[in-house]
Amino acid sequence: MKDIIINGETVGTVHVYREKGKNKIMFLPKSKEDKAITFRSTTGLLNHLRKLGVSHDDVIATCLYVGDKLLQLKKEGKRREIQEFAEAMEEVMQKHDAEKGDSWKSMPLHTLEHLLLSEVREWNASRLRHIDGENHPKEKEVIDIANIAMMLWHRYRKEVLHATK
Repeated sequence: MKDIIINGETVGTVHVYREKGKNKIMFLPKSKEDKAITFRSTTGLLNHLRKLGVSHDDVIATCLYVGDKLLQLKKEGKRREIQEFAEAMEEVMQKHDAEKGDSWKSMPLHTLEHLLLSEVREWNASRLRHIDGENHPKEKEVIDIANIAMMLWHRYRKEVLHATK
C-alpha cells in the first residue's frame, strides 16, 4: 500500500494486486463517502491523482511505486527455477561483456551453430569425466549451452522468422 498525501493529510491509499490473472490498481479513499476506484492502468490512476490535486512529485513517486509493484507481481507469476536459470545465464553473459560484448548479434549464424555443438561436446565430455570420478563443473557447460541457444533463438526470430513475413 502507498499513502496518497495532499497538504500533509492522507487522502487515501493505492493498492496493487492480482485478480483472476490480471493486475489491478485500486485507489481507496480515506473518506468513507467516496468509493474505491479500480484502474486498469497507471495512466488512469495518475490522471485521477492529478484531479485530486496531488503534487507532481507525489504523482511521480506513486507511479514508481505502482511500476515496482507491477514488476513484482509479474515476477511472482513466473517459475522460480526459470528466473534463477535466467539470472545465471545473465551473470555469465556479463562476465564476457568486456571481452566479447554483443559480438554474437553480428557473427554468422553458422558460427553460432558450431559454437553450440562445441559446447554440447564439452558438456558431454565433462559428464563422462564425472562418471569416471573426476569432478568437473558441468553446471558451467549447461549455462554456456543455454546462452548460445538463447543467442540462436534471438537471431532466428530476428533474421529468419521476420524475413519470411
